[in-house]
Amino acid sequence: MSRAIIDEERGRCLSPLEHSDLDKIRNWRNSQMKILRQTLPLTDLTQDKWYHTISFSDNQAIFALVEKKDGKFCLFGYCGLVNINLTSRHAELSFIVDPRRVSDETLYRQDFESALTMLCRFGFSELNLHRIYTETYAFREDHLRILESFGFQREGILRQHYFANDSFHDSIINAILYEEWKKIKEK
Repeated sequence: MSRAIIDEERGRCLSPLEHSDLDKIRNWRNSQMKILRQTLPLTDLTQDKWYHTISFSDNQAIFALVEKKDGKFCLFGYCGLVNINLTSRHAELSFIVDPRRVSDETLYRQDFESALTMLCRFGFSELNLHRIYTETYAFREDHLRILESFGFQREGILRQHYFANDSFHDSIINAILYEEWKKIKEK
């Protein structure tokens, strides 16, 4: 990352992910497996392996989501662009926050919109992407509403694509193109 990515309006920023963040992230992911494409609980070993992989990966850019509280920056989630394909100029968006923030609808919306703003800025400006996409379980209606109100377009449904929570679920594919992001940014 050549410069800090900050959402001044919402008081949040992307920062490098630190090894010391892993325990919180592992706990957050394990407690939210029902909404993630994660089938087994993460262990310290699998989390360390993941951190090592992303630290040296050319096709992933993972960031800590932090906000300033009482004069210091506090981790509240992480996000990034994964499956980056610089030839086709697209990447998949990844986002998760502390489960306590998820239960607060207003705070979750602010967190997610902030992450979307910063990741689009990074993906389109720094990586020169043409398209950023995401895949979301259809039962995550609030999450999908935020994506679509932000400007991500619903592109399709992968019918009964994932088995989770004892049943099959549709996945929704949403994406935003660079031209669409430019219009949002100019508002």
